Amino acid sequence: MKHLKYIILAIMGIGLLIACEEDFDDPVLQQVGDLTLNELSAGDFEPVLSDDIAEDTFATFAWTPAEYNVATINEYTIEVDTVGNNFENAVELVKVADTTQKAVTVFNFNLALTGKLGFEPNLNSDVEVRVVSIVGETNPQMAYSNAIALNVTTYDPPFEPEKLIVYGSDDTEIGYLMPVDEQGTYEGYVYVEAANEVQFGDEAREIILGNDSPVGPDDDVDLNDDLLEDQGYIPMDSGYYQVTVNTYDYTYDMYSTYWGVIGSAMPDGWDSDIDMTYVPEDNVWTITQETADGEFKFRPNDIWDPLNYGDDGADGVPEEYGANIAISAGTWTITLDLSEYPYSYTVEEAK
Repeated sequence: MKHLKYIILAIMGIGLLIACEEDFDDPVLQQVGDLTLNELSAGDFEPVLSDDIAEDTFATFAWTPAEYNVATINEYTIEVDTVGNNFENAVELVKVADTTQKAVTVFNFNLALTGKLGFEPNLNSDVEVRVVSIVGETNPQMAYSNAIALNVTTYDPPFEPEKLIVYGSDDTEIGYLMPVDEQGTYEGYVYVEAANEVQFGDEAREIILGNDSPVGPDDDVDLNDDLLEDQGYIPMDSGYYQVTVNTYDYTYDMYSTYWGVIGSAMPDGWDSDIDMTYVPEDNVWTITQETADGEFKFRPNDIWDPLNYGDDGADGVPEEYGANIAISAGTWTITLDLSEYPYSYTVEEAK
C-alpha cells in the first residue's frame, strides 16, 4: 500500500506540472480586426498605362491593418489578378513590412499584367487587387483583404526573355545570360575563343539587340553602354567576359576577366593572387594548391575592384564582395564555375 501511495502522489505531481506548463504557454494568435484595402476612385490611379509615364505612380494602395490579440510585426504583399479568378494566378506587385500603404509604379503594374499574367499589350482589362497580411515565418498566419476592381489599359511589355542569348557574328550561340533581378538585368560569363562580334537576343530571334557604334569591353561593370534593336555587332577580343545586359533600358557592359585565388591560406597571403586555369571543355576555372589553415577569396585581374567573390553563407555559392572562405591546411583542388547562374565553387582534396 505504501508503494501505491507513492505512485499516486507521483502521478498527481506530473499532472500538476503539466497544468502549470500549460498556464505559461504562449497565447494562440487570433485575428481580431479585419484587413481592409481602401477603394480607389477615378483620379486615384492611372487607367491608361504607357511607356511615357512608366516611372510615375500608378496608384498608392492603403489599407487598414490586420489586428491580432497580441502585438505583431506584419508583412504585407499586394497582389493582382484577373477579375473573377479568385486570385488563383495572383501576381505579387510588391512586398512591404509593418506599413499600411505603398505606391506602385506604372511600369511595375504593367509588367505584372503583361509579363506575368500574359495580358496582350493595348488591352483594356478588368483586374482585381488585394492585400495579404503575413505574420510569422515557420508557420505563417495569413489574412486577406477585400478585393478592389480596376479597369486599365496595358502597353507593350518590356523585353524579358527566359534567357538572353549571346550570338556570334555567324549567328551561332556562344553563350547566354540569365536574369539576376526583377529589374531586367541579365548576367553571365562568356568565353570567346577567338576574336568575334556579338549581338544579344531571345531564342526565337524576334528581338535582336546590338550597336552600330559600339564602345566594346571596358574596365568597369557599369551598365553605361547603349543597345538598340536591329543594329550591328559588338566586337570582342578572345577572352573570358562577364557580360551584363539590362533589357528594360537597353544598356550593357562587357568586362574581360581572368581569375585567381588570394588569402591568408595561400603562400603569398593577401599580398598577391595565384592564377587559376580556365578549362574550356568544362567551362570552369580551377587550381590545385597547397594551403595553410586560413581563408581565401576569388578575384579577377589581380585587383579587388570592381569585382571579387566570397561566400556569405558558406554554401558554395559565391557572392560579390562576399565573406572570406575558410579552408584548412592541405592540398586542395579549388574550382570556380561561372557557367551557370547562380554561380558555384567547390573545394576538394587533391587526387
